[in-house]
Amino acid sequence: MNAIIASILKSKLSEIEFVDKKAGLVHTAEKSEPTDVEGAFAVRKFPISNDVDYEECFNSGAFKDLIPNSKSKGILYFEDNGSVPIEGRTGSQNYRSKLRLVCWINNRMIQGNNSEPIAHLLINQIRQSLEIGYFNENNISRIRVSSTNIVSNDLKLFSKYTYPSESLKYLMFPYEAFGIDLSVEFSIGQSCLPDLVIESANCNPEES
Repeated sequence: MNAIIASILKSKLSEIEFVDKKAGLVHTAEKSEPTDVEGAFAVRKFPISNDVDYEECFNSGAFKDLIPNSKSKGILYFEDNGSVPIEGRTGSQNYRSKLRLVCWINNRMIQGNNSEPIAHLLINQIRQSLEIGYFNENNISRIRVSSTNIVSNDLKLFSKYTYPSESLKYLMFPYEAFGIDLSVEFSIGQSCLPDLVIESANCNPEES
């Protein structure tokens, strides 16, 4: 459910020019890499988008796409902090989702060597794009987004991941990062949901 909400919020940020890589909801993927010790491996943890195929992502090297680097102007994605049912309109199921929007900025690519902090400008732009009152999208109605907390540039933003040592410099000044904790309330009408059709690619009626 939160993957759908994150995808909707991502679409609302299509005009954010500071960021050239936007993903919806991410999950933590693990990848074993050899170390300097013969026969020993280290497990690296990366954020990868729920929208991509897991095996294809690793085979193509795309698992690195959401890691801060010198070639990206900005990276933005959402982390899942759970959801709960809430009371609301009758005839619908009502929920409150908690998401964390994580954003990293390569200030050198935006302002050059004489870079000034701009995270506050981007935070305001993101909030203006998301906190627009109630709106409907697809089968989800009365979506309402509010910010509950701003997380400043801190290594704790990325503590659940184990980036390669060469990437750690991109988490320090003049590069910037921040998180916005979001509360998203929405309704799903019982009559608006399509019927669930279950199909199996391996199903063979003759074998039944």
